[in-house]
Amino acid sequence: MIGSARWLVQIAGERAAGGIGPVAACPAMAAALRRRRIDPQLVDERELGVMFAGLEFWVPTWSWRLTPLCLWARPVDPELPPMLGPGWLLDAPARRILAGEASRGAELWIASDPIDWLTLATLWGEADPLERGVVGLVRMPWSRKLAARVPDGATLVVSSESVGAQVLRTVRDRPVSVRLWRAVPRG
Repeated sequence: MIGSARWLVQIAGERAAGGIGPVAACPAMAAALRRRRIDPQLVDERELGVMFAGLEFWVPTWSWRLTPLCLWARPVDPELPPMLGPGWLLDAPARRILAGEASRGAELWIASDPIDWLTLATLWGEADPLERGVVGLVRMPWSRKLAARVPDGATLVVSSESVGAQVLRTVRDRPVSVRLWRAVPRG
């Protein structure tokens, strides 16, 4: 289950039967993502999240053990606030890297909000020679337990100096590099 968002159906139980669908098939959510220059087709292909009953965009959150923990749910209606349970947002490459399945030199990009996480998780192509994963620190800060899973030789690319300071405290004595990224507008 680590490589997939299909577990969302199990979390929702019987009430979700038949209610889970692709993001690109929901015109309102697809349009909202496109306005932020996020390709809804890539969200579906990379199994970053799913639509529930055409009303909410669901993204799984993960524990430091790399097990599904909860949901980030974004209603289609912009008047309603998003709901977020505990955990981190991790794309499939990030889960592979943190599970120790990556080669030396992998990169983990650390985003501070769900939109940056989605943007980065859809930015690189599958043919990219670098192993890059994206971690979203949305409701839980970076932790020593998550840092312990970062492989030696990895590069952690952080979204802000404050996140960088958190990360540096947890990997100070390890052969891991940390650098800051600045968002560059697309288009």
